[in-house]
Amino acid sequence: MLMAEEWDDGQIQTRYAVKVPRYINQFQAQGLALRHQPKPQLYFHRPLKDYLNITFQTGFVLDAFDERAFPPEHPQFATLGRGGSFSEIPPCAYCASEPKIKFHPLRRDDPSMLFV
Repeated sequence: MLMAEEWDDGQIQTRYAVKVPRYINQFQAQGLALRHQPKPQLYFHRPLKDYLNITFQTGFVLDAFDERAFPPEHPQFATLGRGGSFSEIPPCAYCASEPKIKFHPLRRDDPSMLFV
């Protein structure tokens, strides 16, 4: 949930945040990705550990991870829309993985061409 709160400490301040009421357990729910969307869609939540553990159990290693956020100057068209006000909170994370054991690209069937 995206949140905005205002408080007064001599001047009005606004703080933007994300509230996460559920995370560690898998669940599915219906929701709207866009305002005025005609029909809700299904969302499937999985914690990061579920995705990463499947990756590791199938013989892959994580070789890149990044979290991208909007820059502070990015326009924001709604109070709780994604934009510059949420520049400290990335809307997504990126993981890249590769096999632990690599094969020669032309000789995948020959075990002598195996290298780590």
